[in-house]
Amino acid sequence: MSLVTDQLGPRATNLAELIGLLNSDGKVNLEWFSSAGSELAGIPERLPQLFNFIQQMLGPAATDGPPVFDEAQWYPLPNPRSGTQTGLYLVASKPDDNALTGAAGIGVLHELDYG
Repeated sequence: MSLVTDQLGPRATNLAELIGLLNSDGKVNLEWFSSAGSELAGIPERLPQLFNFIQQMLGPAATDGPPVFDEAQWYPLPNPRSGTQTGLYLVASKPDDNALTGAAGIGVLHELDYG
């Protein structure tokens, strides 16, 4: 941790790392201000930060999501007005600090009664 990351807290630190504003050592990437576009374009290469950010913002993951891929995590997407369940989920790989590959998508969990 650094003075910057101590001040920001874990969610803001992870977001700043995800967009390339902070380096993994917690220091400000001063080159970000002259090349923000290319830093933002690098988000797909920062999978550990991306999947951690998803977990921090939407977690915890549902416990009953089907295994559509290895270690798929189903994060409920609530109705923004009421906060109620929508049945829509962001399905993403489980956070892993060493992730080199991963998957993310939208899923629907809805129980149907046959009979």
